[in-house]
Order: sequence, then structure tokens, then C-alpha cells
Amino acid sequence: MIARLGRSPARLSTLHEALRCVKRVHYSDDSMTTSPDKFTCTRCGNCCRGTGYVYVSTDEVDRIAAQLELPTDDFLETYCATHRGHLVLKSQKNQDCIFLEDNLCRVHDVKPDQCRKWPFWRSVVETYSGFRHAKSYCEGLKEFGYRDFVRVAEEEDVHPGH
Repeated sequence: MIARLGRSPARLSTLHEALRCVKRVHYSDDSMTTSPDKFTCTRCGNCCRGTGYVYVSTDEVDRIAAQLELPTDDFLETYCATHRGHLVLKSQKNQDCIFLEDNLCRVHDVKPDQCRKWPFWRSVVETYSGFRHAKSYCEGLKEFGYRDFVRVAEEEDVHPGH
């Protein structure tokens, strides 16, 4: 793992540096992959299920409210809450995202940046353990080994968030 190289995952400041680090380490799941060229979402909806928070900015609130043809105040009251002083989307009773319906996002065209960036989150790109966890439920990551995933992130010039 990256930590074995004497580097803290938090210290990896760029995807390029992360790629150089993972080239020196063998990961057991790399031999079972087909070296995909890009990530393709399968729309399984698994990233929208379970506990967690989707943080939203005021611009995102405005975009989603407009898509739903709701006044911003009505949108905030119906779909938003706060967590540790930050605006977040509410969840359904089963903890799934409030906008998840039949494995699809009701606001896909205007979904929050946090959702748009999945699976290229810092915790997934820069740490092998984060990648393994994401791969355990993200159908689109099933064919990836960690090295290939980091390579794809670098080639697509992805700037991970969260």
C-alpha cells in the first residue's frame, strides 16, 4: 500500500505523484483486471445508497431547484438539512439519497459536484484502501485494478474532490 512506501496518503498532492508511487507496489487485485481505458458508470445506484452526506453549495441548490421548478426556499425546506454547519441533501428513510429513484438520479443533469466527481474522490484515488472499499460496491470499478484506476484519473486530468 502507499503507506508502505513511507508516504502518508494525505501527503500525496497530485495524481501524478500517486501514480509513481503505485507503480512500485504490487496490488493483489491488479492481475484480475482487463486494464480499462476509462471509467464508465453502470448506473447501479450503489454510490447513492446508505449513510453519508451529499454537501451542496448555494449554486447547486439554485440549479437543482430550477430543474425541479421550485422556489429556492421550498427546495431548501423539502430537500436540505445541515450537518456540522454545512448544507446537505436529506436522505430517504432507508438512508438512500433523496433523489435516487429506480437506481437513477432524478436530478442527474444538475446533480451536485460531489456526485458528479464520483468515483474520482481524493479518498478513492489517493488511497488503496479507499479504492478497495469503493470497488466493493461500485459496479463501474469492478474491472479496475488500483494502478489502472489512478492512471485513468491522471489521463483524464481528474482533480479529485472530497
